[in-house]
Amino acid sequence: MSKDLAQSFSVRVFNDTPRSRLVERRRDERARTVRVLLTRKLADYLDGIDLSMYREGDMLDVPRREAELLIKEGWAIVQPKAGI
Repeated sequence: MSKDLAQSFSVRVFNDTPRSRLVERRRDERARTVRVLLTRKLADYLDGIDLSMYREGDMLDVPRREAELLIKEGWAIVQPKAGI
């Protein structure tokens, strides 16, 4: 194949390795989560969400539905994710 012909095609090589699958899975998980800053914590379970491992002031990535509950109830505020 000539060099000119090769340059005219956009080829994406998919590297199917355990690491590439892990990176892709983390990218998917990150897209489905919201980063919040826990502003108040009066109990280990807030609105049915287990926060026993976290303290006030911690940032955590939680599923969108949990983030909405925490924010609406005044337990957390949205924080931008790095690199976005």
